[in-house]
Amino acid sequence: MIAFALLSIGSEPARAGSDVAADVKKPDNVCHLVNQAAINTRKTKVYRETISIIEPDGSAKFFQEGRMTATGSFAKLNANSKWQKMPGPVPAVTEYPRYTSCTYVDNTEGPHFRAYWHNRGRRYETAIADVWLTPDLEKLRKTVRQFYANDPKFPSQTLLAVFDYDAEHAKPPAPEETMP
Repeated sequence: MIAFALLSIGSEPARAGSDVAADVKKPDNVCHLVNQAAINTRKTKVYRETISIIEPDGSAKFFQEGRMTATGSFAKLNANSKWQKMPGPVPAVTEYPRYTSCTYVDNTEGPHFRAYWHNRGRRYETAIADVWLTPDLEKLRKTVRQFYANDPKFPSQTLLAVFDYDAEHAKPPAPEETMP
């Protein structure tokens, strides 16, 4: 089960850099941009993250959804479950870089980077990640994580996470849709 790292309330996103064009071209700063966008995403006050399983045929199947709203964090752990109110936000900043060995790929669907994704809380789990940022390079827009082997925690080797910052899509669930 993926634990949603739903963000801390009250922090404003930091700027990824004043001269973005120069930062993208410097290998030392590419991971800084990607990691800062991940931190900024988790510090955003309202957003939705939908995680899908990528099936072997390339189709996407709903896996989990998280919402950060003005009234708190919520997670839906499968398509048929009710929403759970999360006990508290997970800090946006981790003690280690979430992404390493970042390279700029292209700008076809927005700023696209390839990197290694790390989750040290899960026994040093890693994946190859494709990361798309928002056009201003401030937040995550989409990530695709390809795990090295079938991990029993995940029903698929490939997970797609899509981030939506529209407040209309990141509303708290209705009380009848939420677990007591």
